[in-house]
Amino acid sequence: MEPNDQGLSGDQITNLVSSDESQSLAFESELSDRSQAAELIAEMANSGGGTILVGVEEPRKPVGLDDPAEATQVAKEAAKTISPAVEVTVNEVEVEGLMVAAVEVPPAGQEPVLPPKGPIVKRDAAGKTEAVSGEDVMQALTRGGKTTEQALAELNDRFVKKVEEDKRARRKLAKDLDAAIKKGPTLSAQLPGMLISALVGAVFGAVLTAAIGL
Repeated sequence: MEPNDQGLSGDQITNLVSSDESQSLAFESELSDRSQAAELIAEMANSGGGTILVGVEEPRKPVGLDDPAEATQVAKEAAKTISPAVEVTVNEVEVEGLMVAAVEVPPAGQEPVLPPKGPIVKRDAAGKTEAVSGEDVMQALTRGGKTTEQALAELNDRFVKKVEEDKRARRKLAKDLDAAIKKGPTLSAQLPGMLISALVGAVFGAVLTAAIGL
């Protein structure tokens, strides 16, 4: 898959910053993890191609990059790990005094491209992640002579690894929260009351809903 002959101009990138996320436009505040970058690029390629603006948190809110060259390198290296490899174009442009990297992703072919790990997904018209059809996934996984059994084994392996990553993320979140509570006695003292208030509010809302028949 080849990139466009010419990258986006600075004015075009500035205009995209003011746009909403869509099937062909995504915003990322940073791009430092190659595995995550591969998933993002594969998702965009499977959606018909588009642009990932790195250094932009949300529409009309550029946050900039301390090292745009690092984001460029991560994006290009990540694209090579996708199967088949995706050749991206990256432009580093100044927007509102902040450096932003625009990663242009060409569309995948008739079959979806596969990141080295993680789910095989694409974007819908609103920019939300959605699953690639099972038939397309199987065609992509059996590409290169793999049997159906081998393809199913790889699909299962991707699922298991994703579940394990989610578990590790939840454990880290719980650990960080516990550490924050121990460091902040004020928060620790307030937390039970906050939880009780939230619970009472939820119960009251449920009772009220039942009472008025909604």
